[in-house]
Amino acid sequence: MKKEQTCNFYIYPNGIYFNFTLGNKVYFSLENLRQVKCDGVTLEIYIRNEEMIKIEIDKEKKLSQAYNVLRKKLGLSPQKLEGEKIKELENKRKEEEKELEKARKKEEREWRKEERRRRIMASNPGFGNRLQSTNINVDDNVARCPKCGSVSITADKKGFSLAKGALGVATVGAYGAIAAGHGKNKVICTCLK
Repeated sequence: MKKEQTCNFYIYPNGIYFNFTLGNKVYFSLENLRQVKCDGVTLEIYIRNEEMIKIEIDKEKKLSQAYNVLRKKLGLSPQKLEGEKIKELENKRKEEEKELEKARKKEEREWRKEERRRRIMASNPGFGNRLQSTNINVDDNVARCPKCGSVSITADKKGFSLAKGALGVATVGAYGAIAAGHGKNKVICTCLK
């Protein structure tokens, strides 16, 4: 093998296969594999009766996968590379920063909400008493306005029951039309405040 040649690198169950772009294809049995090291973006493979083979892999994920597969073939446990460890620590630090930022924003939101409530209470001293007084009589079986809690509500019936009107006119005449007005379908409630 020559220095500085571009190749495709494959790991098979029984060996390592190098397919050089402008050259030969080389296969090494995994029985001859002695040692594997990783330094930055370079994978160093030591094979018996051969010199060390250095392979540069651009993508760190692919480098890590190849390194760990070869370590498993040697009977060693998988190992995280330094770059992966650094990235993992950076990701953990970023997550912690995000959590701190969320907590800070939540605390700031709560402070603003409390400050706004204090300003309203300071400008309208009776405001808090009004809120408390409307909540006292909530369960007294009286119809209340859903917006302001007022008891001053009017109810107007609108509509005309056609079925009752037709039946009433047929049986009783003019009194049937009056009965139809009595059985209206729609009730509109209006708050008087």
